[in-house]
Amino acid sequence: DNLSQTVWRSDEIDALQGLMALSPPVQTLDAVYVLMAANEGANVELVSLSPSTGEVQWRLHMGEATSFRNCSWNMVTPSMNLLADGDRLFALTNNGALLRVNTQTRQIDWALKLVNPVEGSGNNHRIISVDLQAIRPVNGSMRLYGGVLYLKEARSNRMYAVQTETGELLWDQSANV
Repeated sequence: DNLSQTVWRSDEIDALQGLMALSPPVQTLDAVYVLMAANEGANVELVSLSPSTGEVQWRLHMGEATSFRNCSWNMVTPSMNLLADGDRLFALTNNGALLRVNTQTRQIDWALKLVNPVEGSGNNHRIISVDLQAIRPVNGSMRLYGGVLYLKEARSNRMYAVQTETGELLWDQSANV
């Protein structure tokens, strides 16, 4: 009995051909969400996929990704993060913005501009997550507690607290220790 079987793969879905994932997928009861862009990475879309078939349920244009120079001075598109909370998704661009999307209305509720990340610091301000198996870089981080979203972008030296209903910035602090 093999309980883990592949149900679908994104590279086998015609509607996703030519797109690259900019975020890890986030699954809810009725959808799998991922931020994707064409291979050049400019037009970012939130894509809602059926968990059972992988079919595209809907897409939402999220904006333009701005490439940056990493610590090796190569131009790269930032990896992004998603966090699900009921019918809301929080998208952290790791490039100076936080957006809240209502998955029922399929619209951006609000967007918050953050302090621009440090140019050329692609690996300098990453959070390191330690587990028993490995030490690995994490591209930014978001945690939700009591109606407040706490976050840090991968290339930033700032931490933020944001009120989730309104997008109001409650505070931001230097993450330098």
